[in-house]
Amino acid sequence: MRLVVPLSLVCLLAHHAHSASLIQCLSGIQDGSKVIVPSDPVYPKASLGQDYRFTYKPAAIFIPTKEKHIQTAVICANANNVTIAPRSGGHSYEGYSQGGKNGALLVDLYKLDSVSVDKNARTAVVGTGNLLAPLYYKLWTAGKYAFPGGTCPTVGVGGLTLHGGYGLLGRKYGVAADQVLEITMVSAKGDTLVANKNQSSDLFWALRGAGSFGIITSFKIALQTVPNPDVVTSFTYDWPASQHSAVLAAYNTWGPKATNDVTTELNWDSAGSLELQGLYLGPKSNLNGILKGFMDAVGSKPSASDVRQQSLIDALLRFTWMDTTNPADMLHPVAQDAKYMKGNSLLYSAPFSGQTIQIMNKYLSSVPSGSTGAYIIVDLWGGQVNNVPISETAFIHRNELFGIEIVVEWGNMNAPPGKPDCPACLTWINNFYGDLATQYRKEYKINTVPAYQNYIDKGLPNWQQAYYGAAYDRLKQVKRQYDPSNRFQFPQSIPLN
Repeated sequence: MRLVVPLSLVCLLAHHAHSASLIQCLSGIQDGSKVIVPSDPVYPKASLGQDYRFTYKPAAIFIPTKEKHIQTAVICANANNVTIAPRSGGHSYEGYSQGGKNGALLVDLYKLDSVSVDKNARTAVVGTGNLLAPLYYKLWTAGKYAFPGGTCPTVGVGGLTLHGGYGLLGRKYGVAADQVLEITMVSAKGDTLVANKNQSSDLFWALRGAGSFGIITSFKIALQTVPNPDVVTSFTYDWPASQHSAVLAAYNTWGPKATNDVTTELNWDSAGSLELQGLYLGPKSNLNGILKGFMDAVGSKPSASDVRQQSLIDALLRFTWMDTTNPADMLHPVAQDAKYMKGNSLLYSAPFSGQTIQIMNKYLSSVPSGSTGAYIIVDLWGGQVNNVPISETAFIHRNELFGIEIVVEWGNMNAPPGKPDCPACLTWINNFYGDLATQYRKEYKINTVPAYQNYIDKGLPNWQQAYYGAAYDRLKQVKRQYDPSNRFQFPQSIPLN
């Protein structure tokens, strides 16, 4: 009698054999590194990202402290045919910093958090394990230097920079990727490559706009110094629901003409709140003149305002929304985000039409059932971002004036992982995006709506063109050259073909 073994069981046994061999290989590295396996008590928490919707189970979690640890870990993954998911901060909107599937090797880079500043050259070598708030504080204490990243304190510099990186210094200095002078990467072969304009220049181009080619261990960045780092102005202005359309229309006309010394965003939520927040690189006494055109166009005074002249580090701390007034606390940030969320984006190269504003009003007039927050963030782009030639980097969004991020949240900070999705929340955001995208295609007469890859969305139609445009084919060529086995992959990574 012949025993017939189901194919599913064969695959399961093979998977366990690969996992055991991988763990044995990783455990042999030691030298200050750490391996977390599924049976470890800390594994359930260590395997989670920021969004608790995703509970992917890595084959193992490897925590290196040195570049050579990563080299050996890649060799271990190759020997066991396991894909690799590098994690800098864990904020991927689709759980891709956990691999986007079960069974990947998660390489958590959080201990690679050194920052080495060269004051003469005005550069710094930044480890990929740095989170934004600690990085801002380290650069400030080294010489009141600035780096144009985002506002979320626990976002990792790795994913942010590889995919652009827009924030409240963006109109003055460009995106985070524009500051990068050199990148050090462990390749799919397990060797270390240095990429800059003169060495592995094709890889250097690709890594400033896209990831999934290897494990980045550090960025060498140009350091920025604002005109007077001790005198900047942070501000918020609020308006009631009756003024929403007027505020957005004013933002439309004023924003593209604003000085590059100011970067702003409009936060508009379905509970009726609309707030303009921003950072001006100058004294409070000048702000009224900077915002005069905007305020005149709105035609009504804000219902509330909070304008502060302060140092740059205090302004950055303010907009991390951390519960502290001590900048030193930025070294140990705590995430303030909801544990369940969904986000997506659209990028606009012209002011919003009246029809687009009507769509915003429609969806922001009520809260989806089960949601703890539903809102849009309208970022003012332009400025230095648009001064970089589109062919200079793989970040191709160089003609945009505004970016819209749509977000819906559910579940509080104490919500356990793996809860069911909120159907009404997902319907709300999908329909909201769908109506905006339909209107966009009608107005711009194009098929693909540009989107920001740091707000990655698994359901985005034609994401390849939306995120990477004409750069996509060249990115695939770079992928074939540097990762021909597709060791670094997730559902929306750059493919081989």
